[in-house]
Amino acid sequence: MKNFLKFWIAALIAVVFLWGCSQSSQKQYDVSTISAPDYMHKRGKEHFAMRLPDIDAQPVLQGGVLLAGDSITEGWLRQDVDLGVPVSNHGIGWDTVTGLQSRLPQMLRHNPDKIFILIGTNDIGYHRDINVMADELKTIIQTFQLKKPKAKIYIQSVMPREAQALPMVRDFNASYKNLAEVQGVNYIDLTPVFAAPNGILKPELTDDGLHLNTQGYEKWASVLEDYIQN
Repeated sequence: MKNFLKFWIAALIAVVFLWGCSQSSQKQYDVSTISAPDYMHKRGKEHFAMRLPDIDAQPVLQGGVLLAGDSITEGWLRQDVDLGVPVSNHGIGWDTVTGLQSRLPQMLRHNPDKIFILIGTNDIGYHRDINVMADELKTIIQTFQLKKPKAKIYIQSVMPREAQALPMVRDFNASYKNLAEVQGVNYIDLTPVFAAPNGILKPELTDDGLHLNTQGYEKWASVLEDYIQN
């Protein structure tokens, strides 16, 4: 009788635990309350609004990888490149650090093992203040650390792009590296893999000098796989 009672108590505890986990992953926000930055281009705002429901429709991750970023991250959706684990793609073309911060409620639904952030190249286009960006990214990192303490966080360097933007890319990346060290998260320097000798994005990895082509995504996957598997 005692063993029977212990069995049912254990079963009840398990049910309550699983129910609590499911509740914690349920939406605690209204997607209509998430908005693009005021300074974003009109077309960017339209794309931002269009992507939010698609992201919302993704299954909730239990483990795996969450990819957070802009069009370069969103571009994974058009590639047949397998990272070997379940992936939730939170990339939105045109987005900036400000927009990514506003999308934290969507990302916090998930329980990934690892979070990879690549954001900032559009901030360069808007000539944003590097200190403001760093503060926004710091908030993102600290929120993940508080809400998802078991997840490993990886900040990736802004990828190389056209020559005139390279000074800002270098400044942004120096700030990102310092922020990662201060916050105790991982920094991935993509520059050695993606930069040509003159500093721009390697021509064979892009069709427009900014976004990656299939070969570029394969190269990126080879970089991330080392971090995903370790």
